[in-house]
Amino acid sequence: MVDEDIDEYYKFFDYSGPVLTVASSGEIKEILNSIKTLRSLMEELLSNNEKYKEIAKKLAPHNDIFFIGRKVDYALAQEESLNLKEIS
Repeated sequence: MVDEDIDEYYKFFDYSGPVLTVASSGEIKEILNSIKTLRSLMEELLSNNEKYKEIAKKLAPHNDIFFIGRKVDYALAQEESLNLKEIS
């Protein structure tokens, strides 16, 4: 994105419906910085292969695993439970 473009106002659609939300250049810069931060965090997570192998060795001999989650974590627990079911 060109710096001159960032000074303009950009329109983003809100996921809650057909409501149009307008973001200022400061908000755009904040969103772009958040995306850059997220990318570095994901790279850091994916670089921990040895730790994940260690966890897998501890879990492998067990027949049952329970995923517990409440509120926001409930959806994550459901998804991980399904992922484990798919690969077993």
